[in-house]
Parts: sequence; C-alpha cells; structure tokens
Amino acid sequence: RSGDWFRSHGVYTEDTVNASFSPSRKHSEITIPQGTYKFTTMEIGPNFSQKRKLASDIMLKLGSYYTGRKYSLIAKSRFSPLGRFLVQADINANWIQLPGANFNITTVSARGLYSFNTDFFIKLFAQWNNDKETAGINFLLNYRYKPGSDLFLVYDNGFTASDRLRQKNRTILLKLAHLFPL
Repeated sequence: RSGDWFRSHGVYTEDTVNASFSPSRKHSEITIPQGTYKFTTMEIGPNFSQKRKLASDIMLKLGSYYTGRKYSLIAKSRFSPLGRFLVQADINANWIQLPGANFNITTVSARGLYSFNTDFFIKLFAQWNNDKETAGINFLLNYRYKPGSDLFLVYDNGFTASDRLRQKNRTILLKLAHLFPL
C-alpha cells in the first residue's frame, strides 16, 4: 500500500464567545460579538504518505465562520532525501468574509532538521504572518549527552514586517537539563 489517502468530511463547531474579539489585527474595527455561534465547515484534499522522500498535503476548507464565511487553503510539503535530513514548507491562507470587511490572513513557514545521530540534532524554523506583520527565525541545537539529560542552545530572532523587516527581539538561551538518579 502506498499510504496515500483522500480526506472529505464535514466539521460542526459550536463556539460560545464570552467577550467580543477581533479575528484580525489589521482590521481591529471588525469584531465578533458575544454569543453562541454554530458553523459548519467542509474539508477536502489529498494526503500523501510520509514514507515518501517528497510528500505533500493539501486541504481546502469552506464554510461559515461566526457572522460570515471563511475559505482556507492549507498546503504542506516535506522533503526528506535522507533519514536524517528534513525540509518542510507550510502555507495556511484564510480568506474571511464578515459584515463590513473581507480580508486575508496568511502564515508561511519553513523548517529544516538535521539529525547527526539519535542524540544530537539541529533545527531551523522561520515564519511570516501577514496579519500580525511579523516574521521570526528560530535555531535549536539539542544534544542528549546521556538518557534523560539534554543540552539546548536556542537562538530566536523576531521582526516586524509591515514595510520592511525591523528587529523586534532577540534571544539566546542555553539550557542544561540533567537527570539525577535517586
């Protein structure tokens, strides 16, 4: 068997909103008022086996969304030419139609992972969000020097991305987790 499959199903959601909120940072004047909302979403799309060196998942979602409608496209691609190396790219695009505004919220992310062995790996992650106007890069090094004990080195860099990238924050973290036998 190939492990590939096709999904097609409906999702019923009931959500009670206790305090009004805005689903978009860019369109903060648009709010979802308090109340109980019932909406239905149809999800369809193929999924390809993760056993493949190159695999993709694509899903289209259509349905009601609080006081309007929402259409989403979610696409994920994964490339793993060797068992120890992985590159993945994801896009999550949402087109939202509400009384008073139509807008798009999209998140794009990419990830790379390389395992030197079962105890030592590095990971790189980058993400951009058009609604929050943010971007970020995160690097992680993890070394398990004995079972239950790890050394982590993390570098995180956040940016605002309204007209051009401007650094918002930067973090460097070194963490040592050691398991003490009792």
